[in-house]
Amino acid sequence: MTPPMLRSTEPLEPRLALAGVLSFFDVDGDVVTIRSDRGTDRDLAAAASLTPAGLGVQLSRVNLSTPVFAGARVRITSEDSGAGDRQVHVGEIVANADLTAVEVDGDLGRFDIGDDDATDRSLGRLTVRSLGVFGTATGASGTLSRVRGGIGTLAVAGDVRGAFVTVAGHLRALAVGGDIDGTGDAGGVQAQSIGSATVGGSLLGGSQFSSGTLKVFGSIGTIRIGGGVLGGAGESSGTIMSLGRLRDVTIGGSLVGGTGLSSGRITAGVGGIERLTIGGIFGGSHDRTGQVESLDGIGSVRIATSLVGGSGLDSGSVLAARGIGNLWLGGDIVGGANVFSGSVAAGGRIGRLHVGSIVADLGLFSGSIKAGRLGTVSVRGSITGSATRQAVISALGPTGRAIESLSVGGSITNALVLAGYDGGTPASGDVQIGSVTVGQNLVATSIVAGVLGVTPGQFGRIGDSILGGSTRARIDSVTVGGSAVGSGNPAESFGVSAGTVGRVRIGGARYRFTPGIISSPAGDNFGIHDL
Repeated sequence: MTPPMLRSTEPLEPRLALAGVLSFFDVDGDVVTIRSDRGTDRDLAAAASLTPAGLGVQLSRVNLSTPVFAGARVRITSEDSGAGDRQVHVGEIVANADLTAVEVDGDLGRFDIGDDDATDRSLGRLTVRSLGVFGTATGASGTLSRVRGGIGTLAVAGDVRGAFVTVAGHLRALAVGGDIDGTGDAGGVQAQSIGSATVGGSLLGGSQFSSGTLKVFGSIGTIRIGGGVLGGAGESSGTIMSLGRLRDVTIGGSLVGGTGLSSGRITAGVGGIERLTIGGIFGGSHDRTGQVESLDGIGSVRIATSLVGGSGLDSGSVLAARGIGNLWLGGDIVGGANVFSGSVAAGGRIGRLHVGSIVADLGLFSGSIKAGRLGTVSVRGSITGSATRQAVISALGPTGRAIESLSVGGSITNALVLAGYDGGTPASGDVQIGSVTVGQNLVATSIVAGVLGVTPGQFGRIGDSILGGSTRARIDSVTVGGSAVGSGNPAESFGVSAGTVGRVRIGGARYRFTPGIISSPAGDNFGIHDL
């Protein structure tokens, strides 16, 4: 059967001086036209692979590899003939030469464009309605698309679904109107670097490795995602990953971990993350899910809702190898069932941290903050642990002011505030805490600067000592609006403890204590211990 063909007689658009035109009816009867500013009608006819199907033919392949098409602008458009959907779905477009622009008025299953020089721009612009939605059903030989060099703009009006795009060079602009959807296959975009990326929908991870991902080996300038970043069952699914810097990232929805290892994750390498704005962060059931990690520093993080740990190790967490400038949460930090789930950790200084409440859960160091130094920590609500799992705020120092200030609007219950500690590990006595202010009550909690408990994890006992024998371990002031009490269990002990304890106010009155003697405001197992 000979595919139905039409000779185009319509006037050419002035913006595209055409050399070649090919028209035909597609599978549902639409009139499809291929236009190119390079090559002849005969060249286009030879480049197009047309397979009889439905009311016409399926355009399964356009091969622009002959030299005549080098640098070409190619448009594939569809017009309603009264029977079709005014879209043309193309299997694949291939060219072993660089092209200026390609436009498809429908779905494109796959493309492979560019010469062997990865340092130049292989394609100026690719514009399609969707990418990979029909898989190989329209004639594509696979789901992996490739640009052998750089590309100016990759514009997809709808979804990138099941198609994985690799760009050997720089991708100046990525614009996806719908989702990057890896739920059915390994959908995603990978490039050497990306100038800007805009996704109107979400990044959706699936069951395959790295499905639903945005990944670069260099850096990404700006990222705007209207929906969320959602991990799936596949390892590293639903992720944004850069081996370099992420400059400015805005996620309208939330980062949500999945069941796969490291799924639902945002990571950056050298250069770190300059700015991150996100709806919420929620850990999943596997390790390092629902996690933001920088192998360098983080400038600022703004979380509209909460940071919530899951059942996986480090799930629901924000980690920076160096410091974090500012971290603001509209909601809470909530621990999960595993180690460091629902936590914030930085190897350097956290300048300012503003959060609703901090709540520990079953996991060790869940609902915790750990840093080299802490600047201003403001908790609008309360800090709450349990008798079996305390909430922990720790700063290593290792010298000087480890914690500048801690302000809590509500109560602190079953918690440890530790200066000179790496998490729960004692490290330095040359540290200080500035001011600690608690609006309501201090219950079964210790606030410590540079002191080693004679019983690990407990303070306010005879035999406690200053780490390394330092003379600089100090707490400037502690103010408690309500009462300061222990747990009532004589086997436990709690205290405000340092080499020097400055001013202490409890219930509106200044509390007098004697250095070298443990003084208990309520006469129980909580004491002020100025060593």
